[in-house]
Amino acid sequence: MSYLPLARKYRPGKFKDLVGQEAVALALSNGIRIGREPAAVMFSGVRGIGKTTTARIYAKALNCSNPRDTEPCDQCESCESITNGSHEDVVEIDGASHNGVDEVRALKETVQYLPQRSPYKVYIIDEVHMLSVSAFNALLKTLEEPPEKVVFIFATTELQKVPQTIIGRCQTFWLKKMSLADTEKRLRYILDEEGLEPDAKVISLIARQGQGSMRDALTFLDQAIALGAGTLDYKLLAPMISGLSTEQLTDILTALIHRDAKGCIEAVHKLDQDGKDFTDVATELARLARSGFLLQGLGQESSSFLLNDLEESEVASLSHLGDVSKPFDFNRIFRMLITCQKDLDGGDLDRFILENYFLEWCLDPGLPDLDQLTQLISGAEPGRVSITNQAPKASPRNTNPGQSQKKASLVSQFRELTAQDQKPEPRQTPAPTPANQAAATSAEPGNTEPTRPASESPEQVTAPATTPAATKASRFPQTWADLVRFWKKLSILEAGVLEEVVPVTYSPEGILLRAQKNSFAASELSKPEFGQKIRDSLKTHFDFDGQFGHVLIEDAGAGAGQHEMKGSVLEEKKREKSEKEAKILSDAQNHPLTQSLAQTFQASEIKSQLRSDLQQPSR
Repeated sequence: MSYLPLARKYRPGKFKDLVGQEAVALALSNGIRIGREPAAVMFSGVRGIGKTTTARIYAKALNCSNPRDTEPCDQCESCESITNGSHEDVVEIDGASHNGVDEVRALKETVQYLPQRSPYKVYIIDEVHMLSVSAFNALLKTLEEPPEKVVFIFATTELQKVPQTIIGRCQTFWLKKMSLADTEKRLRYILDEEGLEPDAKVISLIARQGQGSMRDALTFLDQAIALGAGTLDYKLLAPMISGLSTEQLTDILTALIHRDAKGCIEAVHKLDQDGKDFTDVATELARLARSGFLLQGLGQESSSFLLNDLEESEVASLSHLGDVSKPFDFNRIFRMLITCQKDLDGGDLDRFILENYFLEWCLDPGLPDLDQLTQLISGAEPGRVSITNQAPKASPRNTNPGQSQKKASLVSQFRELTAQDQKPEPRQTPAPTPANQAAATSAEPGNTEPTRPASESPEQVTAPATTPAATKASRFPQTWADLVRFWKKLSILEAGVLEEVVPVTYSPEGILLRAQKNSFAASELSKPEFGQKIRDSLKTHFDFDGQFGHVLIEDAGAGAGQHEMKGSVLEEKKREKSEKEAKILSDAQNHPLTQSLAQTFQASEIKSQLRSDLQQPSR
């Protein structure tokens, strides 16, 4: 049979003939030029992009008798033998049919022999991912330490199935899919060599059918030439295509942009008559809408990478649609089509589902955009009442200054009342002396405002003395309870210890604490690091350099409260809580409503219930 398919007839024989794989060709040729040829190479990529072809070219370049700057001549006996598959030093193995461990063992035996008539012995294993696990394991040692002048070349469409132990011993090259522009350029070259003159629409149509695979595009070109009896007619090619033509896609997208419901329904009817798959329709339309959105947002110059997948006519149509459409219409159509695609299941209702989505897009007015809102506000649309002609609504904040002042006054009164409710009861303070008058200033570091007891007014605060002793006293908390409250801001755990103890001596010159044995406070105070930490904090915050110590006393008694020292902050808090609960109970018992209820119901039961409720732990 003398006829050769175009995919074999125009198979590249040199590195420079590779289409779209220039980076891979450059890496391999430079490796030969500088004498750093890899002993194992892995080519990965989708079908029909030149993996096996690149492997043969590399084998030719290694064994060519008359190389031209690392390029094989493709004319010598060695190159012709490799092209025909008859070279004794270049072995091509199909990984799908020779995937057992026995085949790999036989290969390992032949690896030990030197090349017969070429510099290198080359093994090309296609679809290497089909090898079994045992075969891969048998190949590992040979790949790691191959004999001299032996090169392994692997090709695979599923690199993820190849063990990492194999990949790690190879130089891996990812061959990319053919761009639409590269495929069209190659098709024009082949058609010129064949003496055919098709129009640009036919070339673009065939290139798109390849879907990134040069072999698929050339196979379809063979079929198209046979259909036209040696000619290429666009009308004859249309029935061969399962997908949509560019004109159909553009027409449907134009109808969607202009919200032409009738045009959309007619287009769906035509697609149904032609037997098109509506899932493919939604997919192709979504692809075109996505390209239109990017082209509209980025422009042709900044989005030149889009031109690799779009025809010139598509770019022109999308640019025109972008000029007449709203900013986000392309994006909304894309999202609508993605949702529609999920609902399509290949059933009888697919046509109605697509129609429903198209009609919903065309007929639903949706929310007004910014331009419509601006027109509505300015009264530009006829028949509408301008919002600007209406009396502006009064703002509740500034229409009545007196009301605002009254509201602010009520808020201030409320805050004052709540502050009085939360204000602690006044303590018995010692007679005023220069030291304790100066101690009324803030105990917190960095606070420049003086701290005063709750019972004093601002006018009663005495300014701190300017002497060193007075300054030192002014930074020291006035009472032990004040110190404990301040310490809660530093450390809750340490403050809990200080709450349980009673200060025997408390002044800027020295602090002596009393704690019960076997209590938590006693165990913490007995730790040297705890006492040192307290002293350091007192020094840092209050410039305290006096004595700090503690004494332990025997337990006052047994029971739940045996570690609660009388006179401690914790004991004081419990006493205040108990008095408050007793007062609430007394007020509740003496309340007129309680007395009235006692007359209606049994008073003893009510009193018992009140007492039980009040004695529950507070939350």
